Amino acid sequence: MSFRFNQGDRPLAGYTIQRGVGRGGFGEVYYALSDGGKEVALKYLRDNPQVELRGAQHCLNLKSPYLVSIQDIKQSPGGEFFVVMEYVNGASLRDLMNEEPRGLGVEKAAYFLREIGKGLTYLHDRGIVHRDLKPGNIFYEDGYVKIGDYGLSKLMASSQHSGQTMSVGTVHYMAPEVGSGNYDRTIDIYALGVVLYEMLLGRVPFSGSSMGEVLMKHLTAAPEVDELPEPFPRVIRKALAKDPRDRYQTVPEMMADVFATEALSQSVASVDSLNLTRMAAAVGKKVKIGAGAGAQAGGFGSSNVSPMGATLSAAPPLVIERDRKPPRPPAGSAHAKKDEGFWEAMEQPFKPAAEADFPRRSRLTTGLLGVFLGWLGAHRFYTGHYGIGIYQILASIFTGIGVLWGIIEGIVILMNGDFRDAHGRPLIDRSMGDPSYRNVMVRVFWALVGVATFIGSVVFALVGTFADPEFEQVSGFGSGTYFVNVMHIFYLGAVAALCLSGYSIWKASHRGGFSFWRATLRPALMAVCALLSVDAIIGVIFLAPKNIQPPLMGLSVLAGIAFMTIWLLRGSRENFFASDFYWNRALLGIFVLGGLGAGALAGGVGYAWGKDRFPFEIKPWNVMTHQASGRDVELWRWTSGDDSLLRRGDVVRTSQVYYDLRSVGAVLLGLLAIGALLEADYRRRAARKAMNVLHSSQHA
Repeated sequence: MSFRFNQGDRPLAGYTIQRGVGRGGFGEVYYALSDGGKEVALKYLRDNPQVELRGAQHCLNLKSPYLVSIQDIKQSPGGEFFVVMEYVNGASLRDLMNEEPRGLGVEKAAYFLREIGKGLTYLHDRGIVHRDLKPGNIFYEDGYVKIGDYGLSKLMASSQHSGQTMSVGTVHYMAPEVGSGNYDRTIDIYALGVVLYEMLLGRVPFSGSSMGEVLMKHLTAAPEVDELPEPFPRVIRKALAKDPRDRYQTVPEMMADVFATEALSQSVASVDSLNLTRMAAAVGKKVKIGAGAGAQAGGFGSSNVSPMGATLSAAPPLVIERDRKPPRPPAGSAHAKKDEGFWEAMEQPFKPAAEADFPRRSRLTTGLLGVFLGWLGAHRFYTGHYGIGIYQILASIFTGIGVLWGIIEGIVILMNGDFRDAHGRPLIDRSMGDPSYRNVMVRVFWALVGVATFIGSVVFALVGTFADPEFEQVSGFGSGTYFVNVMHIFYLGAVAALCLSGYSIWKASHRGGFSFWRATLRPALMAVCALLSVDAIIGVIFLAPKNIQPPLMGLSVLAGIAFMTIWLLRGSRENFFASDFYWNRALLGIFVLGGLGAGALAGGVGYAWGKDRFPFEIKPWNVMTHQASGRDVELWRWTSGDDSLLRRGDVVRTSQVYYDLRSVGAVLLGLLAIGALLEADYRRRAARKAMNVLHSSQHA
């Protein structure tokens, strides 16, 4: 194998080449030493450096013991690019599998699967698709399984695919949809399924004499899994599903399915990591000796180094239409007869409600929902038990038993009691060391704040409505002297508490993946605008004198317009999760109904206002009076004829509404209707994306 640089060369200041490690379609990898003596893997980007640099830049600051770290990206004086990577002094998974051509066995395969899953989950949680997962890019060193090869990785939230089909992945591990450019993180799960199959049986599920034959098998053939023990046949079939929507949508979901049985979990725990480390060291030493003579393909932390590299990069791209049905084999062939059920299933139309994957739920989240919102059946809806959830709401309304029922169920769930989702699967247990545990605790805090402030808003509204009025004389606003029931100030507090409650509930529902604007600043500004708009109207009705009321009405409309504007400024798209399909589908219906209702009200209010020829100022005799009581309260009434005061003893003219609020109401309800319908359209599109292309992976 010929390399560009030889031992002792210094193509990059500060590093000396020791030997070539591997080369492939994009570049060459060398074992090098820094001037300070640090061992590194130095990758020279020979062809298409921009493709490699894009992937490396995405992963430059990732820190995980399950990833081969990228230390820096440098350019030589001659304009050549190099990626400085961690040097892994151990064997690749490919090297280990070459030593055991019949497969690693169930225990070792499950062990490597679990450890690979940790690194892949770390990448996906940070919005990165690997795109070239294969045994040659997975390494074992000192008890850690590390994923390398960031040359093809890219962010999930990018822009349009730009014709790099031929650069994505290695043919034996390539998902069917890659050729179309319309792919997402499930291509990594597909590749992980192929790696699992190969670890178990020592061969890939789809092979052939040419790249085209292999690709066609990815499109049409089903993996042979009959000789595998459970649960691997089921897991591999799902991981290698032709339609991305039928695969596992997250790595943890796949891991939970694999290790659901206690026997397999215990067998993995029995793997002797020390013996595995010794074996890997011996294999790595053998590989390094071979590399000294001619450079073993694979490399240490390298990317795209494969003997097939030149062949693959030179082959024309295969374009696959995402919605196109794969062609059946010729009628009467053995393959057609054997997989007749498979072909019939592939040609059936997709049924989202019945076939979309329902993610497993967390025990902690489910239990807390039961304790705090069990009377609304929240924990039942969360786990897919919709019928029982509705029954629980009815039991709470008519008997009150549903409240106690939910609390008891929530406590039992939190105490590790048996509780399963609608598909019969157990809940996911999370320890305090789990990164998601902190996220759940933060969401619980915001949920408690939301519930508390909602209760506070109800209490404030009740006080403002039913408490004995206490009138205070006010003057100095250019409208003479008038009287205010100070208890109506509680209405302002009720609106403030309700807006804070809405913001808190939003924070509680936020499950990650949003920007700071989307997750925090935008909902906070919307809450402030809603507060200003509604409190301005309350001020007009209960507190403000005549000359202050028009500015308050204008403030209400301006705040409503600002609310609408901020609502539509969503910013960059967040990462999709598997459950987004369900949430967006539910929210779509809610916003459609809300938008139509608000539109009908706006039309009704506008019609009533128009029938009166759109008045703005109300005639004095239409100004309402307020009944009042109180032992030491001085009661007054404004006369409609002049500015004098007339003592009546039981009625007082307080701050009066002098302007027709139907004008403001029609505008605000119209804005709300428009916003709700636009949000419904957004939820429709989001549900479609979550269903078809989770984390749409596109070039920047």
